[in-house]
Amino acid sequence: MSVVRTPMEKVRLPPAMAIDEAAFKLAMSHFASGVTVVTTEHAGRPYGMTVASFASLSLHPPLVLICIEKSVKTHEAIVGAKKFGVSILGAAQMDISARFASRSEDKFSGIKTNRGELGVPLIADALTTMECEVRDQLPGGDHTIFVGEVVDVATREGIPLLYFRSGYREMQP
Repeated sequence: MSVVRTPMEKVRLPPAMAIDEAAFKLAMSHFASGVTVVTTEHAGRPYGMTVASFASLSLHPPLVLICIEKSVKTHEAIVGAKKFGVSILGAAQMDISARFASRSEDKFSGIKTNRGELGVPLIADALTTMECEVRDQLPGGDHTIFVGEVVDVATREGIPLLYFRSGYREMQP
């Protein structure tokens, strides 16, 4: 039996429909997340911002990723410093989250920080702090995905600060 082969017909699909920005934001607000403050220091100046786009990536080696909007000052500071810190906030640290989410020029004023192995400022009394060396930078639309190798961690017990549907929430037992 012989098989007759015909050239494959190319099918043109319509371009993907762009979804409405408001609909996308609403959809993403349904994903509950912990709240982190990402920090670094570059040229003797501390930088930091509240970040929800944080995830564990690998155990061997220990890698995490953060997604930082290209237009913010912290982005260029991380590029220059090649290191960053992540502070996972506790429920009592809503004010710190709000401060680092603001456009304030002096976000660190009155905020107690600690320094670890790499010397980046870390939020004192956070549930977890980790220091990371940048291993990779990947394009992510209007953000850069920074992959960091974790070189130091500190943890303590406590209740996490959660963010869901555009507001802070409490974890129920």
